[in-house]
Amino acid sequence: YEPGCPGADAFAGDTGPATMNCCICGGGSGSHPRPPTNSPAITNSPTKSAPSSTSPSSTPPSSLLIPAAPTFHNIYTTTTYATTTTDTTTSSSTFYSSGGDSPTANPIQFCLDTPNWKNVYGKGCNDYKTAEVPGCPNWRSLAGDIGNAAEHCCHCGGGSRICEDFVSKCQKYFDVVGIKDGAVSQICERAEFCSSTSIAEDTYHEVESAIDVGISQTVGLYNECKCDFWSRLCEDKGVGEACDYAAEYCCGDYRYDDFWGLVYLNSPTCYCDFFNYSQEKFGHKLKPKAMNISKEFPNPCNRFQELRNSFFDGVASEVDMRLLIERPSLEAIYNETDGQNWSNKAGWMNEIDHCKWHGITCDGDGFVMSIDLRDNNLVGQFPVYTDFQIESYWVNTKYGLANLYNLKTLDLADNKLAGKIEYAPLYNLYLLTDFDVSGNQLSGEVDALVTPSLRNVDLSNNRFTSMSRFKKYKQSFRTLRFCDVSNNTIHHDASDLLENIPPNIERFFASNNQIHGSLPDSLNFLSELRRFDMS
Repeated sequence: YEPGCPGADAFAGDTGPATMNCCICGGGSGSHPRPPTNSPAITNSPTKSAPSSTSPSSTPPSSLLIPAAPTFHNIYTTTTYATTTTDTTTSSSTFYSSGGDSPTANPIQFCLDTPNWKNVYGKGCNDYKTAEVPGCPNWRSLAGDIGNAAEHCCHCGGGSRICEDFVSKCQKYFDVVGIKDGAVSQICERAEFCSSTSIAEDTYHEVESAIDVGISQTVGLYNECKCDFWSRLCEDKGVGEACDYAAEYCCGDYRYDDFWGLVYLNSPTCYCDFFNYSQEKFGHKLKPKAMNISKEFPNPCNRFQELRNSFFDGVASEVDMRLLIERPSLEAIYNETDGQNWSNKAGWMNEIDHCKWHGITCDGDGFVMSIDLRDNNLVGQFPVYTDFQIESYWVNTKYGLANLYNLKTLDLADNKLAGKIEYAPLYNLYLLTDFDVSGNQLSGEVDALVTPSLRNVDLSNNRFTSMSRFKKYKQSFRTLRFCDVSNNTIHHDASDLLENIPPNIERFFASNNQIHGSLPDSLNFLSELRRFDMS
């Protein structure tokens, strides 16, 4: 009738109060190791250090049971406060303790109070711990703007204890618990960490500096999991600083020096999308987070050719660029997809002018604008390759398709290409409008917004098992008209997948997959939609 976790002695049973004996009140018993007395330090930038020695050395069992004291009753009732709880999401994470101290009552796990939570009288979680008459009423009349103490205070059985708690609270209450005075709150820092499925996939990036010449650059910023986490907050909450973090994790590394300023090493087109989105939506100019410098990111839009050309030292003319960049990229495609056994390889590797090779069409300046190698017995990895240089430099360490910057249409359908597609370098192909790789053996994740200007994408009849949500910040979110991902094994919740379906989509096909759940209301507002099939 009056839910809560009173801790006063007057309410204690024979073995003590609820805060000692009930999991929901912060007590109970479990096999977690006793937490360290201090929480790990939280930094104000996305830079990570290696896991501290206080982190658990191994993953706890997925079926770890944390039961309430089995025979505890208070003086008024024979009902136990908490039922058995199964913690299946701790992975290798380290949980923070409330306020930097060990949790109250039995410290069976780390817990973090929701930052800045207050009840209707302005009292926070600490007030419940220090009150003369301790207790945790969670009546509706005492709830704050984002809920009650039982949800947000560790002392009262709430707070954040497992990855699901951190992620859900950060996303749901970002305006309260997100970024304050430029610093990421502990709860969102923890949620960001949890967004990586394991510690092994969590990238610890660094900033390299050459002080004598005034140059600093990031290394290893790109992180798909953290990109998804921060871009959701950027798009859904409209907070500029969330977009700062999202841009770095989605778009990758950059460099700063006293002469050139900030220079994009990976994907100027991706930074262009974030620059436009954050400024148009809520008037925010992107700022670096990984580097501690008081600068704004320059606008890379409409300067991509200039930025790209600056990376190719010694390439003095368009003729040189065609010979030194485009032709070797086509040769790499031929060599890595068993070109010797193609069905039609007329001109390839022999004809001096690569514009005369089978399936290649060039524009008036001699740059490759179209590749049509449909049903030509291409075998092997999807043709985006990495040179043996620093992986951080996408612009000049990739070859194959990723260097054909004037490409507008690509048709590699009905071949035997296999493995995952490396999407990030392809996003620099800012002119590509048509992308067809249907009828292959490609696997992994689908990203239907693969290039900035994309209009038509066909990834059907492959072996894809998941699909990236449609990201609003991408330019192709507004340009996409046709999307076919049918006849794969994509396993996804329909409401999450289609909530941000591109607003100008005309035809969408996703039949013969494992997409489940209910369709979102957003489909009712697609004024251009003509055909839709998820049978």
